[in-house]
Amino acid sequence: MNIEPELAKQLLATGAMMLLMDAPVNLGFGIDLNEWQTGPRFKGLKLIPPGFHFVFYSSKSTVTGESGIRTGFFKFFEPKEIHVVQWDAANEDIMDEKDLDKDQVQRLRFNIMEFEPNLGAYPLMPHPQQPVPTFQKWLRLTQMITKPLIHRMLPTDMKVSSLVSVSRFSDLDARIVSESEGAATAGDVNPGGPNDALLRMNIQFTPIDLKRSFPPNATPDQITKYWLDKSYLLTSALSKHYHGDYRLLLGELQFSFVLFLVGQVYDGLEQWKCLVQMICASKEALKTYRATLFMDFLDVLHSQVTECPQDFFTDALSSSNFLRAAIVDLVANMRDPDSVDQLPNPKLEAKLAQFVKLVSDRFEWDVEEAVREKWAAEDEEEGEFAPVVVE
Repeated sequence: MNIEPELAKQLLATGAMMLLMDAPVNLGFGIDLNEWQTGPRFKGLKLIPPGFHFVFYSSKSTVTGESGIRTGFFKFFEPKEIHVVQWDAANEDIMDEKDLDKDQVQRLRFNIMEFEPNLGAYPLMPHPQQPVPTFQKWLRLTQMITKPLIHRMLPTDMKVSSLVSVSRFSDLDARIVSESEGAATAGDVNPGGPNDALLRMNIQFTPIDLKRSFPPNATPDQITKYWLDKSYLLTSALSKHYHGDYRLLLGELQFSFVLFLVGQVYDGLEQWKCLVQMICASKEALKTYRATLFMDFLDVLHSQVTECPQDFFTDALSSSNFLRAAIVDLVANMRDPDSVDQLPNPKLEAKLAQFVKLVSDRFEWDVEEAVREKWAAEDEEEGEFAPVVVE
């Protein structure tokens, strides 16, 4: 989406503010896809568009000059909200306003215009070095992330850390994971408990097991079929974990991506890979979801490929990496006449062509040739040479 002048005026009128008291000089500070170094007069941000954002920060070593651990919090800002936080020098962290003196917070809000000259403006408009505004990019990357999704997945303070955040991909005792899931369900964490610190930094990713992608009590033929085609896993996950709403699945896909890209939490990459593999390898599901889930998935993946640093995707497209195979699976499945009905879908085909061109041009990789090689290999494997999965 493009930011029209009228929309920009509306954002200027409804923008939120975040007041950051006692911020140290040279603090690495950012919001969404923007990052700066704080100066001596920095007091926070203004003109923050209402909606979903990620505020992050990291202190710099006075000896080496290198940035420390990235920490941040996700927040849905309300129109004209004034959110007050304070830097805690002892812990090198930000204290949320709920942990501050309520009277002090009210005084700061009342006197907000005294700080306005020292509030940095959220970048809303393009400039020569950034022809596409970062807010426009952020919207493309996060438009399906909702409040219920974030509240289900994140700790109550919405905080994450590149070092101490944990999830189902972390090397944790199963009892800790079970305790965390129970606490999340009950909406409570036992303060002072032996695993309190871990529980407060646990991210509740949806448990998707790519190795168990077939039905219970499946026949050998079904095991083989759904080992290769993840459609049963996809439809089961939609029903069990996402209330049948594919947009919640894509919302988690977007959250996992920005958690890794901006939050620098590696577990986000692992969940993103898992979800991408599941969707790309779901051939049978195209009959049901090609005009809905797959249509929107192409938009989501297109934006992610566009915004991610090129060196990451260059490495990810190496012959041993999952992403090359996932993209080939997706394109081959969507162009296989056996996996879709006979009625053409020009909009879907146009989106797929745009995505193939983006990947081919940006990474100098012939996707079309890779798809032809996949089909040729499948033709050779038919009959007595067809793959069999033994469980």
